[in-house]
Amino acid sequence: MLSHVRLLFAVGATTTSHALGNLLSVLLRRPALAERARREPALRAAIVHELLRFEPPVANLPRLATGPLAIAGVEIPPGTMLLLGLAAANRDPRVFPDPDRFDPERPIEDVLTFGFGVKFCPGSHLARRELLTALDAVLERLPGLRLVDEEGAEPEGGTLRHPRALRVVWVATG
Repeated sequence: MLSHVRLLFAVGATTTSHALGNLLSVLLRRPALAERARREPALRAAIVHELLRFEPPVANLPRLATGPLAIAGVEIPPGTMLLLGLAAANRDPRVFPDPDRFDPERPIEDVLTFGFGVKFCPGSHLARRELLTALDAVLERLPGLRLVDEEGAEPEGGTLRHPRALRVVWVATG
């Protein structure tokens, strides 16, 4: 149990902070959506789910083939290292129509952001809750937050994805 909790802290801290950066990047570059989320708290969970599909913090996931398998007709022998493109799979147009559009009203489909099968991320529920709590706090406590410079705000990286910088200003309102 202790090892499991230690692993959650080590692995979950980076990926969740990167996911939060991605979430803020997506919202602050779409001020109308951010304002709508501020007015409609019920939309926020869908925004988090869509963020995890649209801009996951882990784009690729290494795996080891433990037995023989075939992928798209190609035989993969046991012991082969595989790199699974989770971000690409989350934008598969056969599963997600108009996949390059951020749409929190998209019907909820399973996303591969947290992996799958026996290797599914045990911290997935905690990560979603942390992101939703952070989104609530930002929208409710910093209503005047806005992006002032988009340089570095687009998430980047081949394995771990996140913005390099989010240059913002907060103008207190009310």
